[in-house]
Amino acid sequence: MTLGPILLLLRVFEGWTPRILRPVNVFGRVPMFYYLLHLPLIHLLAVALCGLRYGAVHWMFESPTRGISRLPRHPVGA
Repeated sequence: MTLGPILLLLRVFEGWTPRILRPVNVFGRVPMFYYLLHLPLIHLLAVALCGLRYGAVHWMFESPTRGISRLPRHPVGA
């Protein structure tokens, strides 16, 4: 009873978008593109800010495995 009327209303309003929301509809059609675009954009911003603040960014691209062996290890359940 609850899903039937909602699915019928969804079918009625599916193709109709209010005029004021049409520009926003563009972003709704390509969310994966913007999701994948923001990941490298945030990384580039982090590299730029790191370069400005610390003067070097080489350590952001190095493998953490060199220093991970020096970390203390705890057995599971301890």
